[in-house]
Amino acid sequence: MSMPLPGRTLVDLDGDALAHCARHLGARDVASLAMACRPLRAAAYCDAVWYHLYRGQWPFQQVPRGALGIRELYIRRHTEVHQMKFDDPLSSIYYLDPTEPTPSHLMLDRNGVWFSQGPVVKRLRLGLDMELVETYRTHSARITCMRLFPLIDTPLYRSDAHRNEKALATSSTDRTVRLCWKGQSRCYKGHSGPVTALADKLLDDGECKILATGGEDCTIRLWSMNTRAKKHPLISTLHGHEKTLSLLSVAWYVLSNHLNGTYSTISRLFFVCKCTIYQTGKHFDGFCTVARFLYFPRFLK
Repeated sequence: MSMPLPGRTLVDLDGDALAHCARHLGARDVASLAMACRPLRAAAYCDAVWYHLYRGQWPFQQVPRGALGIRELYIRRHTEVHQMKFDDPLSSIYYLDPTEPTPSHLMLDRNGVWFSQGPVVKRLRLGLDMELVETYRTHSARITCMRLFPLIDTPLYRSDAHRNEKALATSSTDRTVRLCWKGQSRCYKGHSGPVTALADKLLDDGECKILATGGEDCTIRLWSMNTRAKKHPLISTLHGHEKTLSLLSVAWYVLSNHLNGTYSTISRLFFVCKCTIYQTGKHFDGFCTVARFLYFPRFLK
């Protein structure tokens, strides 16, 4: 009767097999495995294991080629990152067409970069090689402001497949505001001058989402984003500013939304809330606005 062949143990694994198993292990686990015995230490220190750990920790960083092994490179980079040391923060460069306008606005969104060039908005995807993935040509003049709003927070949201998508809002000197999402767009017209500011958040009255914009006509205009108000989206026009608006900020409160717009030393705070008006026996739903004027003096040097 022949004797059964002895089974293989963990010590018998070579570097490639251990590297395959290390897909479920972290650097601490591999270091603990190396302290178990000498054969495991030799296998745990092989480049195949630490190459996988290096790529998992820094997926967009190319593995440098040098005299040091991958394990030494991992430890050195891990130490430098925690000490906030670096040689060059640039991992990739995207060269713009010198014949096109200089970028005037820049936004970061997860693994993408949004920027505007004249009337055009472009999005780059970050990676080892930056790639141009989207281009929007909806305006006829220079873009003055850009905002991104989660699509799930707007009435434009239709499916869970778009849960992580965002809607792009842009204002321009062509006196319009454009809203773009998933290959669709919407145009808001009503300002009598160039539109210069978009609110950083959407106003919410519990039933509809509202976009606030400001322009050189010294007004703040409120636009409904509901699909039912597509033909007549303008809800209200707020007056009181004497100069061009350059910034709009929304603050959230329980009973109303506070809208603050400013350009110089004077900041005007608008309280926007839903109200019900009864007139001549007819029921009318609208928005009432109350303006409060706050003065911030210049700082003395």
